[in-house]
Amino acid sequence: MNPSPLSLWEQTQLTLLRFLSIVLGLLDRIFHIHWGEHLLDRMSNRWQKRLDQLGKGLAWAALGLVVIVFLTGLLQSSDIKQLFLASISIAVAAVPATPLTYGVTLVTPLT
Repeated sequence: MNPSPLSLWEQTQLTLLRFLSIVLGLLDRIFHIHWGEHLLDRMSNRWQKRLDQLGKGLAWAALGLVVIVFLTGLLQSSDIKQLFLASISIAVAAVPATPLTYGVTLVTPLT
């Protein structure tokens, strides 16, 4: 049995349905991409705020450690110059390494 040939109207309807399904599929993808990026931006902003808070907390903890080391050395009547250098060393070690700190380290003379 041969299927009956489609009339012009039925062919037009099938073409329109195919076109609409393609357009709706594309719109669905665009919608998901747009809202997915929007949600990722919101999530990354939330995580960025938490990381900033953590960084501030760690910076204060490092500063507290520097003060404790310096005051403990003063109470033991150690050399102030060595205490100062040790405190600066701890403070520098607490700063994360970034390309900027690498550049400053490489450019700064060792005199």
